[in-house]
Amino acid sequence: MYTVVRSLDTALGVVVGVVINYLIAPPNHLGELVARMEKFKQLTIDALEDEELLTELRNDFATLSTFYKNFTVDKKYNRHIVSHSDLAITMEGIQDLYFHAKSLHYFSDDVHTELTKYHTEKINDTLKMTEKTIIDLKKSLKRRQQS
Repeated sequence: MYTVVRSLDTALGVVVGVVINYLIAPPNHLGELVARMEKFKQLTIDALEDEELLTELRNDFATLSTFYKNFTVDKKYNRHIVSHSDLAITMEGIQDLYFHAKSLHYFSDDVHTELTKYHTEKINDTLKMTEKTIIDLKKSLKRRQQS
């Protein structure tokens, strides 16, 4: 009899914990994701001037990807006020930033001036797009916090 009561007590505790986590205090993956996107954007700009930051950029990209995966898993359980397709496009842009920043260091000599120019233009275009999305996400987060 003790085992049955104890099992029911534990099951009830699990249900209450899940409900509280879902309704009252859900994890803020979106806020963390936006903060990581901003950090990655700034780190990309810094890495263009300092090749030593490429390793840190790679690590930050991996961390950002993990936060994005957490957010996409979380979207099944929470109602977010942002467009998931816009967020996916932004993550693709961040992948492009990482690729072009890495490529720029490989083609930084005088022989590859056209490639250097191409990657620099792509980085600038993607930074503008990413900046716009981050601003939109921050506005969405602010509206969410006010409501």
